[in-house]
Amino acid sequence: MRNQSDVFELQNIIVGQQQKLQCVMLEKKIVPALPISINALADYLDQNPERYTCCEQAFYQDRTVDNDGKTTNIFGCTSLISDVVSQGGNEVHADATFKVTPATPQSRQLFILHIIVQNHSIPIIYALMESKTEAAYTLLLTKCKALFPSIIPNCVMTDFETALQNAFLTVYPETVAHGCWFHYVQALIKNVKRLGLAQYVKDNVQAKICLKMCAALALLPVNKIDEGFQLIRRHAIDNNVRFATFFNYYSNYWLRNRGPEVFSVYGLPRRTNNNVECFHSQLKEKFQILHPNLWTFLEHLKNLSSKYHVTVRQLALGQRISRAVKIKYLLNSGRILKSTQQLDLGHITLKEFLLQCSHSAERYIREEMNWHINVEQGVIEENEDEIAVRVEDHQPELPVNIVLPENPEPEEVHEWDERDFFIPEDLELVRWQEEYGNDEYPDNIPYVQIDQTLQVNLHNEETICVVCRDGARSHASVPCGHRVLCADCADQLRTNRCPICNRESTGVIRIWQ
Repeated sequence: MRNQSDVFELQNIIVGQQQKLQCVMLEKKIVPALPISINALADYLDQNPERYTCCEQAFYQDRTVDNDGKTTNIFGCTSLISDVVSQGGNEVHADATFKVTPATPQSRQLFILHIIVQNHSIPIIYALMESKTEAAYTLLLTKCKALFPSIIPNCVMTDFETALQNAFLTVYPETVAHGCWFHYVQALIKNVKRLGLAQYVKDNVQAKICLKMCAALALLPVNKIDEGFQLIRRHAIDNNVRFATFFNYYSNYWLRNRGPEVFSVYGLPRRTNNNVECFHSQLKEKFQILHPNLWTFLEHLKNLSSKYHVTVRQLALGQRISRAVKIKYLLNSGRILKSTQQLDLGHITLKEFLLQCSHSAERYIREEMNWHINVEQGVIEENEDEIAVRVEDHQPELPVNIVLPENPEPEEVHEWDERDFFIPEDLELVRWQEEYGNDEYPDNIPYVQIDQTLQVNLHNEETICVVCRDGARSHASVPCGHRVLCADCADQLRTNRCPICNRESTGVIRIWQ
């Protein structure tokens, strides 16, 4: 039999569970009905500011209404913004997504504004917008400037949505607006497809080179982009590449309409705003479904804001909060940095720079082209090995006969797919060198007498990995067959080129001795 104390304990547990159940039922009863519009949501939050709070302050800040009656609701934590700005955050990245907006009430997009702190992206402002016109963006940014005057951006990176860029320059005239390199490359690919050149680019090596060099134009200084474009056109003529319609689009839209100063990412600390795109992916994973319930949506945004308080505090203490960047991304960023330095010093020509940097967007262009062709034609084909493009050796190839569309009109694209195109930045490369070592040695090393002879183990150069210079060579690149990688580096560089011959590798295999 149970003693009396056990009975009392069991009764307390039952009563506690009943009370919890009553609280849950009560919460379900007090969940308000969904508002019929974004403006009605603002009315509810004005009357109930305590429903969604961060740091014991209202998470909802204010609303804007444009001349068409379209409303934008603004959310953010003032304490988080203050902490971010106090750490010197003045680089702003902005983008929007539609996929996680609530099903009811209807809205056009969720606009998110990030500030970069120690090379980490911190989302600070969320705006649920019924319109994405320049007037709506201008009202939103004007209200944000009034609500958060401490935010003074000196650099803004967005996609190439004209309305958004114009609004930033209107509200913050002292800032410099740049477009994202990923969105620039994506726009080039979309127009290659629109002009009916996707199959031609896939089949013709020199046409592919021209497209990749156009992608690399954004890595040049503003005053050299037009000259680089003319070099690409000359390369196309010399190799009989029929790219006239694409070149007309590029000249009319990118050089004349937008201007090189908009899409050039030369000298920028970050070339893409894929930190924002990655955050959009995290939102979709958090919500689990597209277009979630409104109250769930707001609860998640509030919780995300609370989470980033921890991130900002860790950054203030100098703690590392993210995983190390993959080696293949560091190599890509290092290649761009090295080519840029060589160009600035006059060690390579402008065309050589474009050829060297054309590989940076190669994988993305190849995947997008194959995806488009497979879907449109219903054919899944093996991707043939590309010939590695080298500065000193690029052989011409005659194009196939194709029919090109006449009189194409340039198209301005405002909607973007959210795909990973992460190019790590030079700051991460420096951090990686600091952590894992570099080739520089400190000056004035003191001399210390050693009494005994130290045993030095010399590696056999023919058996150690050419990448890490530590592990044993055990894996060979396919199809070239060079056995130069250890197991760890083979896993990291599985989709890259062979480190010896620079030929594209389709995989690696283990070589047993």
